[in-house]
Amino acid sequence: MSRVYDDYLEMLKDDQVDTVYVATPSSMHYQMCLDSLAAGKNVICEKPFVFTTEEALELKQLADQKGCLITEAITNRYLPAFKSLASDLQLLGPVHVVSLFGAPLDVHYFPNLQKGVDTSGVLVLAYDDKQASLTAAKDFPGLCPQPACHRRPGSSQGLHALRKKQKKQNRKIKN
Repeated sequence: MSRVYDDYLEMLKDDQVDTVYVATPSSMHYQMCLDSLAAGKNVICEKPFVFTTEEALELKQLADQKGCLITEAITNRYLPAFKSLASDLQLLGPVHVVSLFGAPLDVHYFPNLQKGVDTSGVLVLAYDDKQASLTAAKDFPGLCPQPACHRRPGSSQGLHALRKKQKKQNRKIKN
């Protein structure tokens, strides 16, 4: 039996729903994940998952309390080609510019911001014996002109201000 909801909070009351796939605008991810977990639903969330480490940790803690699963919708690491690449990596010899090496020792992200929105950027991951550099490009003409899209739910603080705060904290750590 199929159901249609025009209010996700009503859908969360449905006992037949056990998993929620969050594919809304990024500014809504945190609140929708929070509501879904509070309702006892498993959550698969599109990227970017949430805007801050604190939000991610809060969602993980709630998921653990509710006995639910929460994960980011990154499927490529489960594809056969990725698994094959990971298992055959040693055949290539010493690799120093790929991110298949587990948790890095240090992470730095350098975003390109347009109207306060992270549209693309470069991620640098540091390991004991190598550096991994990744480029992400989401640039798109006509990207959300609404200032509200650039704010976290329940906050007047935009993503640009968050990124500036994170950069400032990173500089303090380096010094």
